[in-house]
Parts: sequence; C-alpha cells; structure tokens
Amino acid sequence: WEQTTCTGTPGQADYRCQTSRYFCHDGRDGTSGYPGPDGRPGQDGQLWLVNQAGPLLPDNPSQTTDLNTFATQPLDLSRHLWVSRSGAMALLARGSRVMDRYQDYAGQVEGTVQLDWQANRPLASVATESVTASIQPDGTLAATFAEDLWVDYSTQHQDNVMTLTIHRAVRRQDVTRLAWGGLRDSGPDLRAIILDLGGEAASVDTQFHMALRTTPDNPRDSRRPRYTTAYEGVLPPEVVSLNHNRFELALGHLPLNERSRRPGTYARLEITARRSLGRHTAEQVITWQGQL
Repeated sequence: WEQTTCTGTPGQADYRCQTSRYFCHDGRDGTSGYPGPDGRPGQDGQLWLVNQAGPLLPDNPSQTTDLNTFATQPLDLSRHLWVSRSGAMALLARGSRVMDRYQDYAGQVEGTVQLDWQANRPLASVATESVTASIQPDGTLAATFAEDLWVDYSTQHQDNVMTLTIHRAVRRQDVTRLAWGGLRDSGPDLRAIILDLGGEAASVDTQFHMALRTTPDNPRDSRRPRYTTAYEGVLPPEVVSLNHNRFELALGHLPLNERSRRPGTYARLEITARRSLGRHTAEQVITWQGQL
C-alpha cells in the first residue's frame, strides 16, 4: 500500500508531498501445542459441626500494634476452638461423602495481653516497633515481636490475662555497630579497644573470638610475608573488661610468646564479636593490620 505525507503550507513554496510504498508478508506458521495433563480426582469435603442454634460470634484471634500504643491499650483477643474427631460418616445419611475426620466446635475462648515495661532504656526509643498478640489453636496466649527488635521478657498469667514484662530490649541494627578503637600500651600491658557505637554493651551478652597472626617480615619489603598464628580462640572472660561502651581486651595477658607481643612486631588481628540476647544472635568481624 501507498501513503502520502506532506509538509509545509498548501499554496506556498515550502509545500512538499512525498508518497511512500509499504509491503507486508505472511508470518511463519505456528507450531502445534501440547495436550494438557489429565485431571485428578478431587478430595472429599470436610465436616465442621457446630452444635448450637445461632451463628458463631465474630472472633479476633490476633492483633498487631506498636509498643507505644500497647503500653496503654491492652490487646483483647478471642478465638473459636475446634476439636478434631473421627467418624464423620456415622453422623450423616447413608451415601454421604466426606472425610472421616471432622471438626467439632468447642466454644470460644477470650484473653487479654498487656505490657509491663521494666527495661532500663525508655520505651520511647523503640516505640514504633511492633508486637503481635494471639490466641493459639489450643487456647493459650502468645506474643511475638518484630524481627528487628531483640527482647528479653517474661510472662505472667492470671485468669485470662497474660502480662508481658520486658527486661531488656535492643534494636538489631544497633547490635552490630562495633568499631575498632586501636591498641594501647605494649608487652604484658597490650590491650585492644573495641567501641560499641550502638550503646548496647550493657543490654546484650558479648563474646569475642580472636585470631592473632604475626610475622618477622616487614610487609612493606616483602610481597608475601610469612604470618604464623600466635593465638586463636575465644577470649576468656578475665581478659575482657567493659567501661561504659568501651571493651578492653587484655591481649598481653594471653599465653603469647615474648616475640609475638614484642613492640614493633607486624601483626594481623581478626576479632569476631558474637552478641546475643535470648534466642537472638549476631556476629560482627573487626580486622586490623599493623605494628604492635
């Protein structure tokens, strides 16, 4: 087919028209499809038995809110309970087809979950973090916190009320904010400083694993200095001290040979801090290279 396009103003010297010719061709034939898979027999239905005349009341088995709201507004919950039984066919007319297991309504359970904040840090610092309270299928009350919030808590139950007492709470991102603070002194007084920039040293448990490797070579003069392991293992508690948010690792008190801790020795230091609170754990690796 042909198509004419024009530019400019009709009747004026700049008016121009051009006719273009276009062609089309048949496309390639498609390929045959594949037969679909055969269907499978469906499952028999399941019987849910409610032995009462009226309909079930609405239930509220789970609620999620932020800690700021939870501190002043306990969460009221309710849940329908069901008991799994066998023998559904004996309850129905002959010829019925359902699964043998059926659910028998056992009534509705209610409960309340409330907060008791006893942590040293102010609740306002984690006020936007979420908590979810729920009634489990067996009727027990439970609570879970956001994954980014580490919480150490205990529970108390009285009648249908569960009280969550918070003892410690930290944010996950603050746990791994350790930083290298340098070396202090030398010989038997040699210390490595680790700074807790997140300020959570008093709220979480901290364990240090250290690998110290030294070399008699000068790395500036040798492309492949020969490092040997002077110490590798978990640091015993007696060589770790805490002053506010400053850890001091008394490397000079470790069973190192005199040459390994001699001032001016070239060394590589790899410290792995394992921090934990309850079931939560996180690790951070801090490395240093230089002269002791």
